[in-house]
Amino acid sequence: MRVLVTRVLRTFWLLAISLLLMAGCTWLESLPLNLSGISTATLELTPMPSPPASSVDPFETPAATAIVPTDPGEATPPQGNQMLSLQLWVPDFLNPNVDTAAAAALSAQVSSFVGVAQNVQVQVVAKSDTGAGSVYALISTAYDVAPSILPDVVVMNQHDIIAAADAGLLQSLSSALPVDAGFFPTALRSVTTDQAVWAFPYVAKAEHLAYAVDAVPVDEVPPIAEGTPTTEGTPAPEVTSIAEGTPTAVDVVTAPTTLPLSWMDVISGNYQMLFPAGPADGLAGDALLSMYLGSGGRAMDQGGQPTLDRAILERVYTFFSMMRDSALLDAEVALSLSDAAACWELYQTGVGELTPVPAGMYWQSLVARASAGEAPPDIPLPRQTLPSWAPTVTGDPITIMRVWGLAVVTQDPARREAALGLVRWLVSAQHMADVAYAATLMPTRGSAIEAWPIDPEVAAVLSDLLTKGVPVLPPTVDAPVRRALQAGLTGLLQQDVDSPEAAASLALTVLRR
Repeated sequence: MRVLVTRVLRTFWLLAISLLLMAGCTWLESLPLNLSGISTATLELTPMPSPPASSVDPFETPAATAIVPTDPGEATPPQGNQMLSLQLWVPDFLNPNVDTAAAAALSAQVSSFVGVAQNVQVQVVAKSDTGAGSVYALISTAYDVAPSILPDVVVMNQHDIIAAADAGLLQSLSSALPVDAGFFPTALRSVTTDQAVWAFPYVAKAEHLAYAVDAVPVDEVPPIAEGTPTTEGTPAPEVTSIAEGTPTAVDVVTAPTTLPLSWMDVISGNYQMLFPAGPADGLAGDALLSMYLGSGGRAMDQGGQPTLDRAILERVYTFFSMMRDSALLDAEVALSLSDAAACWELYQTGVGELTPVPAGMYWQSLVARASAGEAPPDIPLPRQTLPSWAPTVTGDPITIMRVWGLAVVTQDPARREAALGLVRWLVSAQHMADVAYAATLMPTRGSAIEAWPIDPEVAAVLSDLLTKGVPVLPPTVDAPVRRALQAGLTGLLQQDVDSPEAAASLALTVLRR
């Protein structure tokens, strides 16, 4: 597969911006137009070469030292004929009793660990990820009344990891964290408190946007004139408001596509956008929340209570109003799309030019193409498509990350060191890469992304997105904020309210209920 990336024509966009300003869009200032990690050269997905011999993964240990005590004087692995049988509890998406690619990948890795570890066996047991039967619920219940049934290692979501740590159910992994572990900052923060690191990040769920780059043949794009002024290196001016007055339809500039990073880019680039405005549970998806947060909106006040900023709400809803009035967003279609996966499915039929997509789905298709030479029939990528992120007023990257980590529960010194050996084994780059790919999730280490057979420049885009990720909101804040955000957008698209200001008022009213 070959992906073509076209540089923005600076002279053209000076004219384009002028036209938009004449249309009354004073908020459309010159904003950054470069997608970090994407070059102007043609990108070809080819298997990545083996890393240099000097590049050593701190979590890859020789077979003879697969289990390394954090304090050699405190405990040692079992010797002689003594056998340890560890229990690893995992959420249902890794259930070993279900025939899935993710379960098969994990099972193979556990078997390989048993093959190199000394006198250690591992039993993998699946539990629910949330609710009464979740990993956290069960260990918190059994910790005092039935400690003998507790697992040694668990895979838990980030909120449960912090809750379990606060309850004293987990062992600190701070001393076992290598300085060069290479976890993405948000992933590591998600499993860390002021006291300690309580888990090693394992896999993550995220969404981003994808856009079609084949709307204009590259040979029709004229070269940039030498000496032409550009906006490169110029800081974006602060946007004070985009909600002044009643929005009206803008004259969309039909021109070579620019990178859809900011609201200006999307509108001036004439992108037909798909958007999940019809969630079944009434809660805004990550795309809408990212647009709000990435444009400077707050979701939580100093007291930890859910909040929303009226000025940012009005800006976000004004963008959607202008997209609708410019025929770049079909309100009826948007209201029929429940989530990013539904948008991605429709996009693959040729509808739309910009769409949210579950990150795992997008990158799985790229990895599959790079590995097999062509896309498997069940995960097609029919058009030349590149990754982006939810557009914001400034175009700055933002991705919301939900993280699952590997934590150690057992307090027995020997079992704890054996458990730590298993954790290290599973978060090594290739093992993490394989499980994340199979589970349609994201790795939490840059080296795991590099282990995928995709072009380094394309891999750099994903690493950049995840490096600049933000954590999912706390449960007590997340649902109220998402419900309010969605209420305002639904009211605007259904024309139950007649302006972005009214949509913002509706969102704030719903938040206060």
